[in-house]
Amino acid sequence: MVLIEQFRVGASAAGVSPWITEIMAGLVEAGATPEEVVRRELLEEADCTPIDMVPVMDVFATPGGSSERVAILCGPRRL
Repeated sequence: MVLIEQFRVGASAAGVSPWITEIMAGLVEAGATPEEVVRRELLEEADCTPIDMVPVMDVFATPGGSSERVAILCGPRRL
């Protein structure tokens, strides 16, 4: 899991600091795996490559109002 600080307009509109520390994420499109998305996002946004991919959990983001699922993986890297 990699944390990244990003500017988020929604937070600004809510009157809080728009700089949010969050888990790096990306959408899993048809034909892709969560692991492929993690590797791509880590390279694009943090310029790092994991040496392994360990599934942590797969959860519903807001099960009361959405069917969106979130796959959380940990990708250790060499320092």
